[in-house]
Amino acid sequence: QNQNQNQKEVGRRECSSVADVDVSVGTLSKAIGSHGGFVTCSASMKRVLVSVARSAMFSTSLPAPSVAAATAALRVNEAVGEEMRSRLRGAIDAFAATCAARIRETRGARCGGMSDDAVCRWVGVTVTGNSPVVSVMIGSEGAALAA
Repeated sequence: QNQNQNQKEVGRRECSSVADVDVSVGTLSKAIGSHGGFVTCSASMKRVLVSVARSAMFSTSLPAPSVAAATAALRVNEAVGEEMRSRLRGAIDAFAATCAARIRETRGARCGGMSDDAVCRWVGVTVTGNSPVVSVMIGSEGAALAA
């Protein structure tokens, strides 16, 4: 919880002055669950972008249902996004703990008083990531390529 709050505060502090940003580009694919992207900018920058990127702009427009889905996702995010991110963070942490618990079950008393992270490292399993995409590396790169 504290880490999420700290990240949010740092993000707000780093991006608190949008007046200094000329162009902001974003994607609708991962967090929003749609496709496409967007650009936010000043009216004068918009004129430049429309002038130089006209062919891309009109050949890659989003279908109306995708725009509606992205808009709905943004509304959900505004309404309950913080709660959903908190639940997701809990699931990520639970996954890492479950990996360690399974190793403890198979290795028994040999784990002693090791931390979950130490237990995983002890058997060569590395659970990495502080995001919903969690890497579980088992063994060496060579072993993975050989498989």
